[in-house]
Amino acid sequence: MNGTPETPQGAPRTGNSPTSEPAPAPNPDGPPEALPPHLDPASHSFDPAAGLERWAEQMDIYTGPDAMLNFNRVDYVHIDLTAANPSGLAQLLAGRKTRLSTILREKSLLEEGMRAARTLRTKIYELSTDHGLDSGYFVAGTASWLSRSTREHTVSYEKRFIAPILMAPLSITPHPSSDDYELRLAGAARLNPAMVRQIKQEYDIDLGTMDVAQLANSMSRLDPEPVIERMRATTGNIPGMAIESRFFISTFADLKESMGELPHTAHTPLVRDIAALKVPGVQPSIRPLVQNQPPHDDRNPQRETQLLDADPAAQTIIDAAASGNSFTVTAAPAPSRYAPP
Repeated sequence: MNGTPETPQGAPRTGNSPTSEPAPAPNPDGPPEALPPHLDPASHSFDPAAGLERWAEQMDIYTGPDAMLNFNRVDYVHIDLTAANPSGLAQLLAGRKTRLSTILREKSLLEEGMRAARTLRTKIYELSTDHGLDSGYFVAGTASWLSRSTREHTVSYEKRFIAPILMAPLSITPHPSSDDYELRLAGAARLNPAMVRQIKQEYDIDLGTMDVAQLANSMSRLDPEPVIERMRATTGNIPGMAIESRFFISTFADLKESMGELPHTAHTPLVRDIAALKVPGVQPSIRPLVQNQPPHDDRNPQRETQLLDADPAAQTIIDAAASGNSFTVTAAPAPSRYAPP
């Protein structure tokens, strides 16, 4: 998926029926040990932060490898600009619309780039329409290093990260008068946030202190080399660190950054329930759905919130949500056709 995860659809269920979300309950195998107030979902002092952090970590199980930390050029669709025409690449870095044929002059590279551009444009449109994610990026430089945690706990296996370094949002649009694509930088470049978090977590090196705006911008154009050189100097002591000056275009989505800071106070039952799922000593239970909506034929049209009528199964789900229930739904996927304009 070019490094972009899909959203999972919850716990096991059947059909279109809503199923209530697991809520905390005592351990059926015996009386649970007393929990401190900040870990007790029934306490007003319950702090959901730790439980939510553990819950959020499950995303990695469903989404698969994160391209922002595990970018494999063999597996992920991308446009390789490392061997690009210097004048065409300079035009792109200056922020001007640039034809792909101007950047890739060699026929074989252009044909490969055109195929990748079609795929990437469809993926960018899909992720924007379905998930509200801006996912098209120009990348300058890659960093590859060994994970400290894996080196300490595993003898036969070492995890290696391969991460983009500098990322700038980019648009891909068809050229109006030819079989070509126009590329254009659509915003300021920044360091890969997933790389910054991982290196800070493992090696306590804060890449966020690098003044990327000053280093990467020279005479109103993007100049990646100073940032790449600063990365080499800053991360030289990290085991297995290798920095490459490669340029390419692909799709990326940082869901951990998109979801924002996890709440430290459970203001709603939903946040409390989700956090409690990962609290040690708390077992989940199922609460029955509460239905407090009037029959469909008896509802006041002036208070109707739906633009179109829903079928019975969909209406049941809407009513369950309107009644304040916490639940998940699974259903057969609808046909999906993406046709970017």
